[in-house]
Amino acid sequence: MSMLDQELGRRLQLAHGLYWLRRRAGDPYAALLCGHPEDTASFHAGALDRGPLWRSTTGVWVTGDHATGTALLAHRFLGAEDVAASVRERLVRLRGVLPAAVVQRAGAPPSATADHWRAAAEHLCARRLAVLSEEFDLAADVSRPVGVELLAETLGVGEADFPALVSACEGSEAALDASLSPQTLSVSRRLADAVDELERLSGRFHGRSVHGSLGDTPRETGVLLAAVGLRIAHDLLANSVRALLTRPGSWSELAVDPDRAGPAIRETLRHAPPVRVHTLRAYEDLVVQGERIPAGAQVAVVIASANRDPRVFDRPDVFDPDRGEETGALLPGPPYGLALPFARALAEGQLRALASAFPRLAGAGPATSHPRSPLTGRLARLPLRASRSTVES
Repeated sequence: MSMLDQELGRRLQLAHGLYWLRRRAGDPYAALLCGHPEDTASFHAGALDRGPLWRSTTGVWVTGDHATGTALLAHRFLGAEDVAASVRERLVRLRGVLPAAVVQRAGAPPSATADHWRAAAEHLCARRLAVLSEEFDLAADVSRPVGVELLAETLGVGEADFPALVSACEGSEAALDASLSPQTLSVSRRLADAVDELERLSGRFHGRSVHGSLGDTPRETGVLLAAVGLRIAHDLLANSVRALLTRPGSWSELAVDPDRAGPAIRETLRHAPPVRVHTLRAYEDLVVQGERIPAGAQVAVVIASANRDPRVFDRPDVFDPDRGEETGALLPGPPYGLALPFARALAEGQLRALASAFPRLAGAGPATSHPRSPLTGRLARLPLRASRSTVES
């Protein structure tokens, strides 16, 4: 191991250890940053109970309040952090690993593009499900391969480069969580290499996207969809399936009417959001909720807390896809403008295909998540047992 690796590993371990010390002192935001794969409901509730805006021992201003979070996400003097250093420089400095351009340039796609993604995801998923055994893992056997296939089509990546794309997508899965929680040295190194490879592949196929409505697909867009969009899609699909299987009769209703997939995905974005925390940086001195936030300070909106605010949502802890078109759920803004619609379409298309292929579905073992995943909850495994028999009337 080189001296640089030793120093980087030491700094990563130290930063993670500081979060655990602050967690033990009772800071719910520090507890979330530890990213331990456990029930985090108490930490989300703690972020809400502390008041509309409070300062964590990490130095970050935090809100779990729906009204305050809504105002902060729309504030003109708060925005995505402008990190200009290279991937590896930011890795050493324990910052995020996504190029600044990735998180600032991409906007929302045309609705026709989202429709295309949804239909393509449903088709790709149905084709894969047709050859699966009745016991399978949602992440390894369905979500990951279908997501990479859709991404390859979107970017125009050919058969020869497909294995490299698969490897790079797997290596970049910790990207979002690494922006909040220091990862292990091996994960961090793999992540940096994966982002480099995604940039190479996206740049190589720049302008050759199969689906023309995206126009000239910039290199940054390819990295954004791979490192952010796929991760969100994986967890959004898994969280939807888990919630539907827990709610009596919901999976059968979806199998009878696949159009219920859209409302189920929408409610999952509220009930179990795949982006739990959204961080912002103050561009100038601000006063919010009577608190003075200096320029340069970091602000965290705990979306998972705000979306269960009992002052806004009736029965906030209940998964209910019939809440209606406008749930009032907070959604992350920039830099997720393109990645979130891609993820929603990918998850919804796969959910429709799953319900059509397997009208009877049940868990086949405990779900597991990766450690150090405070932002996404990064699902590692969700074993399922299915039946292709028709739902009884």
